[in-house]
Amino acid sequence: MCLICEAQSLGNCMTCSLNARDQRRSVFRCAVLATLVNVVRGLGEQSMKLHPLLLNIIHASSDPNSPALVYLLPDCLDLWISVMHNTTRLTPELLQLFPNLLGL
Repeated sequence: MCLICEAQSLGNCMTCSLNARDQRRSVFRCAVLATLVNVVRGLGEQSMKLHPLLLNIIHASSDPNSPALVYLLPDCLDLWISVMHNTTRLTPELLQLFPNLLGL
């Protein structure tokens, strides 16, 4: 199976756990975020194929109103930076993330 497909599966697990509130799930989400950082770095510009999934995860993980923000923020910012470094063009979807940054 291709790396992009595996990353999508991992991201889907992350998306499913975003609404959970227990601390163990926060640890799991941090691990998924850290793994996605390495996937984005490894894929380079090809990681743009994962933007719909990644940007959704970044948006939810950097929500200033989220109780899990304290756990997720460092890994979320790493993922956000990796996505920005490996993006060839600024899209409207990327711009939609920036209000969360102002709320931090």
